[in-house]
Amino acid sequence: MFFSIPNIAALMNRYYIEYRQLIGAFFFGDVLERVMFFIAFGMGLGRAVAQIDGVDYITFLAPGIAAGSGVFIMAVATTYGVSNRYEGSAIWQSWLATPVRLQDILLSELIFNMLRATPSLVILYIVAYFFDAVPSVSGAILSLPVLMFANLVYGSITLNMGVYLGRMLYFRYIQALWVMPMYLFSGVFFDIKEAPEWMQVFANIFPLYHVLEVVRPLVLGRPVDLAQALISFTVLSVIFVVAFCLAYNQFKKRLFD
Repeated sequence: MFFSIPNIAALMNRYYIEYRQLIGAFFFGDVLERVMFFIAFGMGLGRAVAQIDGVDYITFLAPGIAAGSGVFIMAVATTYGVSNRYEGSAIWQSWLATPVRLQDILLSELIFNMLRATPSLVILYIVAYFFDAVPSVSGAILSLPVLMFANLVYGSITLNMGVYLGRMLYFRYIQALWVMPMYLFSGVFFDIKEAPEWMQVFANIFPLYHVLEVVRPLVLGRPVDLAQALISFTVLSVIFVVAFCLAYNQFKKRLFD
């Protein structure tokens, strides 16, 4: 097999030990920022924008913040975190001296950080529920696997950027040219269907747009357009496979050539 399950299990145990030691830092970084975004924009803009797409603004915002939270978490984890492990402290090189293979390391990085981001999604939904911003609890639960897969997609893309992150200052480029445009123009804060046509076309290039097409109807308790959902999952799956393969080839050249 291309991946070794025992190797991935061993690496996940290693990441879990690290997570236990740094759980406070992970919690504050992953959870509080997203909750503050939700409360500040929901309660602030919510007073100016009474309703959007037929629901209160804070209700419209909740699935958007949830879908977009992984963009930041995965971007930092697969650039700063990965750069430190393979280049700064050379941890990857020590792992590669064992039967562990590069593809096992890359997939483990993605899975660990996807799992690490999941509690922040649950907490965000709980906070939103107490603000009466989760019309469908069952829909919110069903959206979690979608959001977890979405985080794998975000991470696979930023892995390709992390391989070239020679200096931490370069993260500014990733944030300015990828993270923030996707977060701001995919429909997190507004109904993309009401945006100018050029912006709707522009939004289609971002994975977050396709995630929102599935997640928002689920959380709002509305029927999901099956054709649109199939298109979205197909696009996300293709992005993940292509991005992961590109990242594997780039890291392979960087580490072994």
